[in-house]
Amino acid sequence: MPLPRKLVFPSANSTPLRNRNFRRDSFDPAAAALGLKLTPHNLRDTAASLAIQAGASVVAVARLLGHESAATTLNLYAGLFPTDLTTSRYASTPPQDRPSRNNECHVALVPHRPQI
Repeated sequence: MPLPRKLVFPSANSTPLRNRNFRRDSFDPAAAALGLKLTPHNLRDTAASLAIQAGASVVAVARLLGHESAATTLNLYAGLFPTDLTTSRYASTPPQDRPSRNNECHVALVPHRPQI
């Protein structure tokens, strides 16, 4: 028996919530009240950068973002993925000379790039 389908975030009229209305009525005023110049797409980019930093693969990040191809993800976020050279340099450095990774959090806010 199929489950009834309900909207997770409906509008006040119980219709699909439109991005333009959500931004105008909720998101933009909240960001402005906090003094932030922020868009929902910035949050998407932050989620991608956090996933990459946590070690997610290109394929996993592509799925997270709904990209049709991992190539799209690489085109947009290639600079955030560690390179083999970075990994091997870290691995070949004696533990006492490595930078601490404890309690560090580096979040990259990637500027919006139009998708091609």
